[in-house]
Amino acid sequence: MFDRRVLHLARIAVVSLVLASVILVYWQTAHSAALNPFTIRPAINTQWSNSPGQAPAQADQEFIAGVSQALDLENQPAPVVQRTIDLLKRIRRGAIYDRNGRQLVVDRQGADGTWERFYNEPSLAHAVGYVSGLRIGVTGIERSYNTTLLGLDRPDAQIDQLLHRPIQGSDLILTIDTPTQRLADNALHGKQGAIVVLDEHNGAVLAMASSPRFDPNRIHEESYLHTLLAACDGTTPCQGALINRASQSAYSPGSTWKTVSLIAALDSGQVHPGTIFDFGAPVQGPNGPYYIYTVDGGVIPDPNHSERRLDLTMSYAKSANAAFAKIGDQMPADILLSYARKLGFGKPGEVSFPLEIEYTPSQIAWDTDSLYSNNLLRAATSIGQGEVLASPLNMGMVVLSVLNGGRMPIPYFVQSIREPSGRIVEATRQPGVENIMRPQTAQEVRDMMVATVTRGTGQKAAVPGLVVGGKTGTAQVGGDAAPHSWFVGFAESGGRGVVIAVVIENGGEGSQAAASIFSEIAQVAVGRLGEGAGLPPFIPGGTANP
Repeated sequence: MFDRRVLHLARIAVVSLVLASVILVYWQTAHSAALNPFTIRPAINTQWSNSPGQAPAQADQEFIAGVSQALDLENQPAPVVQRTIDLLKRIRRGAIYDRNGRQLVVDRQGADGTWERFYNEPSLAHAVGYVSGLRIGVTGIERSYNTTLLGLDRPDAQIDQLLHRPIQGSDLILTIDTPTQRLADNALHGKQGAIVVLDEHNGAVLAMASSPRFDPNRIHEESYLHTLLAACDGTTPCQGALINRASQSAYSPGSTWKTVSLIAALDSGQVHPGTIFDFGAPVQGPNGPYYIYTVDGGVIPDPNHSERRLDLTMSYAKSANAAFAKIGDQMPADILLSYARKLGFGKPGEVSFPLEIEYTPSQIAWDTDSLYSNNLLRAATSIGQGEVLASPLNMGMVVLSVLNGGRMPIPYFVQSIREPSGRIVEATRQPGVENIMRPQTAQEVRDMMVATVTRGTGQKAAVPGLVVGGKTGTAQVGGDAAPHSWFVGFAESGGRGVVIAVVIENGGEGSQAAASIFSEIAQVAVGRLGEGAGLPPFIPGGTANP
């Protein structure tokens, strides 16, 4: 009888303990909004345009202001602030690796036992980002994967958080290839501009370089940050070292945008590869004869070729302004806008893509309604001038859509996530944009891009042993400034291929500076896709600029 009573009391005690645990967990969950540490904030989408007339000293200052607002702890209740500080002290933030296993970012423990973030590849500062003084992700991958790197999206870490035990964050394995990244960074040395390298099959980002850049290991040094901001003095173009020119810039794309006009004209049936353009008699200029296209009293000059007649293929290959101005003039605005929007171009902020880093949407015009009534603007837009603004990343995505038969993969950085247990979780990828153009159209555009390199303005982009195609761009920026130099294209060999977008600010002709840099990077990047071996592992304590 006594044994039965003891057993009964034991059962009651167990049930009571379970109920108390459930109530505790429920209470913690139900009050999480008010009690949780302040570690997650909305994305910062700082935008920057290098268009003439932009106040030159604002870019970095507005960026810093945005970061300050995102980490506005002083306006939070004191208990929340303290919980945030206590929690972050117990977390070793996850490391970040490249596709070959090289450690790009790591937490190192100081003599006082606190963790500090170390960036072994400063050339990735814009894409990887950096953390705040409290070690919360502020920009780039550090921000978008903040919860993962802190480990707070794992059940085991959430239990450790409740029990006030140390937490180990999850690691990220990126798609970045470090040798290709370093090559792109070196190619920009001493120049302002950006380079993006993508895997043509899936949009994986192999390299993303922006110049000028900053050292994320010194970003919290007041004197260093002051030096970066001091570059903007109101009389010279803002250096904008904190702005990722590859994804946040807004450049006039020049003739690279003729690829968008070409897609729209071919896919809608307005033209075909054999369509002939007769440019009429040339006019005489100080540098010799050139062709023009006139529309509504406006004149679009075409100095890019000597032939009076060209078919569509050679008009694209030789970048004939008169041919594409005529295409734009005769194309209904609805058709131009339809294709442009699918490829990422609308009115400011209208079309955006779900990317892992800060991104400025491209635009086709400040007011898209103006394209219906302003024939001159529509003609100028079709050659990549007018009011078109684009980032190098978005122009690379246009080429991705051509190489994938009309489907545009969304570029991504994070390949997989490695939990402290060693379990590998594939990162979620955003679905691509489908049915941008017919596969036949994509093939025709691809062939014309190859013709541009073999017989047109892009011959300096050629690489022996590779199939190379692309489009040059020389974007006029107004005044006495030299034009921006563009080249956007692809290089392939043996089933491997890359898409590369290059822009050099005030670099001159796209057929020269940008095309040459494209060739230099392409011959390495395609070969790297076939490499199986990675670099030696990073050794803590090594230099920050190897």
